[in-house]
Amino acid sequence: MTAIHVCRGTLDDEERGDLVFAGDLVIFPGVTALDAFRDRVDELVRAELGTTDPESAQFALAPTEYLDAVREARQRVRDDTAAHRLLLTALENTGLAACDTYWDWVHLRVLPHGKEHAGAGTNWHRDTWASNLYAQTNWWTPIYPITAGRTITFSPAQWSEAVANTSSEWGPRAYRGSGAENAGGAVTPQLAPPQPTVPELQVVINPGDLLCFSGAHLHGTVPNESGRTRFSVEVRTLCRTDVEQGRGAPNVDGHASRSRHQWFHHVVDGTSLRSRTAFGFRAGPL
Repeated sequence: MTAIHVCRGTLDDEERGDLVFAGDLVIFPGVTALDAFRDRVDELVRAELGTTDPESAQFALAPTEYLDAVREARQRVRDDTAAHRLLLTALENTGLAACDTYWDWVHLRVLPHGKEHAGAGTNWHRDTWASNLYAQTNWWTPIYPITAGRTITFSPAQWSEAVANTSSEWGPRAYRGSGAENAGGAVTPQLAPPQPTVPELQVVINPGDLLCFSGAHLHGTVPNESGRTRFSVEVRTLCRTDVEQGRGAPNVDGHASRSRHQWFHHVVDGTSLRSRTAFGFRAGPL
């Protein structure tokens, strides 16, 4: 049974791993430095959308102009080293040890209002279906206030129950050439049709809070009919000690043919996890 832990202090990597690898969700409220990170992301978003209200910009701009601006904002957040430093400081303030940590990149997710933008979100999936790395931990935070109508959702009942999915046939090259990427972000392997109805747990946190969970959780996006665009940021991390010791969440239904260590690089020196041989592996090419 998935539990939600609200941690007002810190958890070291092992303590946090014990919780998330067992399927629990951890919320760190009011994380020091996260407000500064949000301010930086807000600045980058407003610079591209050219509006005083990013959450309603979709109604003020032409559709193509809006989507182009969102793509630029996402790229600016991904490339902004100042924002990355602030986010790393926030993660360290939860107890994460930077010296032992690798991450992929900082993702700005944008989910506009309306069914026509449903593709900007993600359907039910486990991130581990793509990465095949069960030590992967996900971190998620909203940039502006959210509601249950525009947030992230989980299916705790499927934590230890297998579901049919497309992980065996999915690959980054096929995805990148498909034109599937849109304003919202990356498409991962999905539930295989016919998709079952799953019980949901919608998690609402405040700007300045961090939600931490295993990449093996079945999760997705609540369809946004709220009238306001959702802006959130996520990043995925790996702890070197977890990788070395083989710690992680259980694999109940992932069928990826390889592990994507090369997606992760050291949070301080940028060294690719792919190049490390001390862990007893060397990742293959994409």
